[in-house]
Order: sequence, then structure tokens, then C-alpha cells
Amino acid sequence: MPNNRGPSKGCRRCRELKVKCDENKPSCYRCHKGNHECAYQSQFDLFHRNQNTIAQVAATKKWRQRADTKPSVDTKEIIIPKALGPPLSELAYNRLYYDFVIPWPGTLSRLRHQLRETAPNSCLVSVVAAVAYANFHGRCNSQEAKRASSVHYGLALQRLATTMNDAVEVQRDEILMVIWLLGMYEMLTSGRRDGSWITHMQGTQSVIAQRDNKNLTDGDHYLAILCMNLVIYYLTEAKSPPALLRQWIQEFPFPMELKKRLVVIMSDAASTCSKLRERTISRTANSSEELIAADLVLIQEALSIDLRLQSWCHSLPLEWSHVSTHPITNNNRPSWTRELLDSPGSPEYATRYSNRLAACDWNGCRSTRLSLHSKIISFISTFQSPILALTTIKSHSLDMILTLTDEIACSVPYALDISPDGTSDPATPDQVPGLCAYRILWPIFTSSVCLRNELVQSQDFAQRAQWFKTILRFLRDTMGIAKVDVFLRGQLEVA
Repeated sequence: MPNNRGPSKGCRRCRELKVKCDENKPSCYRCHKGNHECAYQSQFDLFHRNQNTIAQVAATKKWRQRADTKPSVDTKEIIIPKALGPPLSELAYNRLYYDFVIPWPGTLSRLRHQLRETAPNSCLVSVVAAVAYANFHGRCNSQEAKRASSVHYGLALQRLATTMNDAVEVQRDEILMVIWLLGMYEMLTSGRRDGSWITHMQGTQSVIAQRDNKNLTDGDHYLAILCMNLVIYYLTEAKSPPALLRQWIQEFPFPMELKKRLVVIMSDAASTCSKLRERTISRTANSSEELIAADLVLIQEALSIDLRLQSWCHSLPLEWSHVSTHPITNNNRPSWTRELLDSPGSPEYATRYSNRLAACDWNGCRSTRLSLHSKIISFISTFQSPILALTTIKSHSLDMILTLTDEIACSVPYALDISPDGTSDPATPDQVPGLCAYRILWPIFTSSVCLRNELVQSQDFAQRAQWFKTILRFLRDTMGIAKVDVFLRGQLEVA
């Protein structure tokens, strides 16, 4: 019988003896009394065991349902023709390469080479298969692909648990690709904001912490990507990143130095947003003068980081900062792009950038500034006595939110390969690579959450907020990103 209660969190010795552990740390009562070494399971072990338990329970339930079901017809008389066309595996892998490998020549271009060099039973092979089938299910609504992705995901977790216990294997670049792809699998398959995503982020930090940072290779650009993902996670959750994360960002090689500078500022912004959120919750109307003074310093800290982000924009090289704006017309467009651009709140202009990485970084900067200004407005609202300087700051933050969300909206057509005049639009959404959706997802998330804040809602924001919701539905229903449901169900924090 499967264990429905989930994996035990007790120490290894108590689990081996099959006795109850009080789970005290650093040493439980039994180990302390007997003077034994007390060691607990890692986050990866717990996650792996929990996922296996869930899968086992689900498999048992389905087996019983099939066993209790009686066929309504004589199945011997049914002749099942052979499937026509390429096998599902070929379709899924081709879709994966079209969606992510071809449009991302830098990082994922090494995937094919890594797959050729690795063993067939490796963790990388399993996780790539899981992502390929999950992506195919999202884009083409294939239930067979959905079932296959679940099977390969289970295999990937089993093999990852073995790899994480091997001091040599955990140093290979392959494990970095595995961790990154597991995050992609979570985005494709889970529409919930639950413990598995949090555990994945904790596991990512665990992998980075175990790396030997003395001999970094070109492949360690994956470390930069994982650090960027962690910073976005802490910004989205308004949590303070650990001090080690900033140290990693400084140590690890980035493809471009300006990218590293941006991620450092974003990390500092996440820390400040966390402080603003905590003070917004804990602040009282009768705060002492000392606390008020400290609060004003905190607001100044947030504004200083916003200035650093503006300075980052002004310091970009010419080939990176070139931006052109074009009016949007809706003549002679495919129906799917016309529907998106005719929706209430859609932008009147489309912004084009020198390259897609530049567009991604511009929006990363804008999203970070949005997070800061949203937290500033929420924090200022807790002050009971009117302070002229704070009123001015609040008005400035509202203006910045309006400007930044408008700039993000204008970047969406270019991100989705939609041209300003419709002459080069993809005929169908199937021709839009999935990577395009991922690059715009976080800016849309941040804008939507910001506009849902009751302190910034107004007629100016209402239709734009509705349009962002339209784009989110498109990313979920057409581009196959299940995690979009986290916002659509109202699970993301607004304050």
C-alpha cells in the first residue's frame, strides 16, 4: 500500500530504526541521548520521495478504476489500425527544438550535443523527454503526450536523486541543464502555486551551493541563468534573497557584463521589496518618530535602486539601446493577431528592439521597477498623517506604473512575432516559438499583479489590466503554459 501521508521528515537513524523522530535540529532527542550523528534528508530527497508517493497513489487509483470497469462491447471484434504519420516521440522532440532550441542559439544550442554525449538512461535524457512531451501536450493538446511526460518525469526524479548523491556527477554541466529543464516542466504542467515550485527553487540553490566555483567553464553560463531565475522568484514572492545569491551572481560568468549588473540590481531590489512588504504588514498608526524616520530611509532606499535601474538603461551600448516605435494597424492580419490587438486596452504602438535578448533585459528592468513602485505605494498608504514629500512620491510612483506598464504592453507584439502593420504576422499561433511566450511571461505577470493593486486601480489602468489578462489566457490556452493559472486564479500577491 502506498504511503498517503508523504515522506517522513525524521532523521536517517530514526528512519532506519523505524521509530518516531521529534525532528529537532541540529540533533533529535534520540541521537542526542545516544551520542549519535544526526543527519536529515536533503530537500531533493524529500521532494523525490514525495513525488514518487503521489505518482504511486495516482497509479493505484487508476489501476483500480480500470479493474472495476467492464467493457460494453466485445473488444475482440475491434480492429485498431496502425497510426499514420511520424511517431509521437519524433513530433514531440521536433516541437521542442522549434519552440526552444532554434530560437535560443546560445544556451540551448548545446542540448543536442549533450544528448548525444550522455548515456540513454541518464537524468538529462529523461528530463528532456518529460519537457518535450509536456510541451507537445500544451501546444497540441495530446493526452498521450501528457501521460508520457508524467512517466519520464518520474524517471527523471529517480535518476536525479541518484545523481545528487554523487559528488562527481553533481559538478557536471549536465546537472545544471537538468535543473533548468525541471523548472520549465513545472511551468508547463502545474497551474498551482504549491510546495513543488518552492521546493524546486530550494533545490536549485542546493545544486549551486554544491558546485566547485574555482574552475568555472563556458558551460557555467547555466549558473547565470539559474541565478536569474532565482532573483525573479524572490522578486515575484517579495522575499529577501539569501546573501549567497548575490555572491554567486558576482562570481559566476555571465554572457555579458551588463546582464550581470542588471541581475545584481534586481537582487538588491528583491531585498528592498521584502523589507517594504514586511513593514507594510507590521506598521501601526502610532509608530514612534524613530520608526517613522527609519521608514522614510527605507523609501529612499527603494527610490535609490530605481535610479540605479534607470542609470543601467542609460549606460547600454548603442546596439543594445536602439528602440523604435511603430503605430499598430489592423488591416490584413490573421484572425488570431487581430483578435489580440482589437481587445480593449491593447497598445496603439509596437516597440521593436535591436535583438530579442535586449528586449528581454529591458522588460526585466521594467518589471523590477514596477515591483518597487507598487511596494512603495502600498507602504506609503500605511502612513496616517499626510506628509507632503510622501504624497509627491506616491504620485510619482503612480505615474511610473502607468508608464512602465504601457512600455511593457508595447513590447508584447514584437515578443510574439507580431508585426506593427500585419504584413509578416505568423499565419497561426503554432508558428510562434514557445520561447517567445516565456520571455514575455514575467513582465506580463508583474504588470497584471501591479494593476490589480486596489491602491493603483483607476480608469487609466482598467482596460490595460483587462488586456494583460487576455494575453495571459493566450499564453495558457494557446502557448501551453499551465503556470499562468496561478495569476488567473488570483493566487499571486497583489500588495
